[in-house]
Amino acid sequence: MVLQGVNMVKEIKRLLCVLTTLLLVMSIMASTTITARAAGTVDDFVERCYTVTLDRSSDPDGFADWKGQLLNGKAVGVHVAYGFLFSEEYTNKNKSNEDYVTDLYMLFMGREPDPDGFNDWVSQLKSGKTKLDVFIGFANSQEFYNICDGYGITAGRYVKGYDRNQINDVNLFVERLYKTTLGRRGDIGGQKDWVVLLLTKQITGVECARRFIQSTEYTNLGLSDEEYVENLYLAMMGRPSDESGKANWLLGLSKGMTRDEVFAGFANSVEFAQICNSYKIDKGSYSARNKGNYDPTRDPENPSYSKYKVGEIIKLGKYEQDGNQANGKEDIEWEVLSTEGDRALVISKYALDCVKYNEVYEDVTWETCSLRKWLNSDFYNIAFDENEQKTILSTNLDNKDGWNEGNNTIDDVFCLSFSEIGKYYKQLEMNEYIGESYAISQKMICKPTIYAKNKGAYAHIITEYEYSVNVLALKGRGYSHDVVGMEGTYWWTRTPGHSQSWVCVVDETGWLSTDFLYYVNDTNIAVRPAMYIRNK
Repeated sequence: MVLQGVNMVKEIKRLLCVLTTLLLVMSIMASTTITARAAGTVDDFVERCYTVTLDRSSDPDGFADWKGQLLNGKAVGVHVAYGFLFSEEYTNKNKSNEDYVTDLYMLFMGREPDPDGFNDWVSQLKSGKTKLDVFIGFANSQEFYNICDGYGITAGRYVKGYDRNQINDVNLFVERLYKTTLGRRGDIGGQKDWVVLLLTKQITGVECARRFIQSTEYTNLGLSDEEYVENLYLAMMGRPSDESGKANWLLGLSKGMTRDEVFAGFANSVEFAQICNSYKIDKGSYSARNKGNYDPTRDPENPSYSKYKVGEIIKLGKYEQDGNQANGKEDIEWEVLSTEGDRALVISKYALDCVKYNEVYEDVTWETCSLRKWLNSDFYNIAFDENEQKTILSTNLDNKDGWNEGNNTIDDVFCLSFSEIGKYYKQLEMNEYIGESYAISQKMICKPTIYAKNKGAYAHIITEYEYSVNVLALKGRGYSHDVVGMEGTYWWTRTPGHSQSWVCVVDETGWLSTDFLYYVNDTNIAVRPAMYIRNK
């Protein structure tokens, strides 16, 4: 024997471990296919860790915890081994270098040490190597990989310098890709390469997935389009496909969309981001490199077809804008704020008119104010002909915004609410109390038409001084220098303020606050109409 003075009970336990490993080797030699349970069960692996490292049988709670982590995909073999060898119970045994190395041989290789290897490892410990350094040498061995494979678990790779929980997460992420894309357990070389690349942030989760999906091994599987899409659902979303979603992708592939474009759609999905986040992996993003000539948002047969795109400027209707009524009305330009199935939300690019929120100073809601009546009668009939009116959709508006809730209304044309502005301009910061809420965005700066200014709309050109030192700290809120020289005006929302005789407005610098209010009968606030239109 290599070691001296080891008690007989311990030797018997080690002999049993050696016998188990010999049986494993014999079973591998006897069959060209290694099943997930060739050496035993996960139970056997966990019990083996207790016997080899702690010299005792498992306790029920500890056994259940380790087994659960292995079965539920929460831990790989090296993570479990680390948990035993660096546990308080094992550390308190104060084992000699010789005993420690012997335990490593038994745990990771299932055999007694060979004299040369044993002496080399012990010498390294005596010359200053840490126990973790030696642990890594054994944990990343081919022999440990084979042992874990026989028990039907993932061995994983250990990379020095990183938190063991982080290492465990990355190992599990990589093994997940092996199983969902290639249908097998990761090989020892591949596992090492992927884990190192992800831990050192040389690649992102998206790039790792792309290399699996576009590998020769994956391509050689010869998957049909339907199988390819279904596999992406499992690999990138962690679930089977839904009928409509799968149909959309297959329609695209049949009309010229490339598989790379389909992969990009899955790679940039919220669901894949959630998967990466669960493994604490940087997701990254992906733009298809191999593009076809198919655009699903422009295909009427595709359920995701959208006539308009967010951010697009379209023309619909006519309204006096240049202040010269002799040359007739000008085309109204609208910005597309959102596309929601068969409808799109648009808002006028310019503030078109200057109209009071309510003709008299009194408590009103959007339901009862005169501006609502004007937009849905005078403006609606002046700006749009009969055919154009058919493209405008009557909408049930939620007016429960602000301190003074109003009833829902059904409108063709309306002003955006405080919450809608925050949602569609994506700059809303909402605290617990609505009185502390605000939204601000350079995109919310709205220029009034000459006609609106002639009607009394306030207008202001932002100066260099204001850009540099304005109390709104424009530079610090993502405003570019382009705002200097821009002309803006105040424009109504449909949200009442502290009192129903006050209304929230967006100011000339793109600032909206529930503390920035104007009287309902103010004569200097402009109107920026919004509406839903057909998107098919």
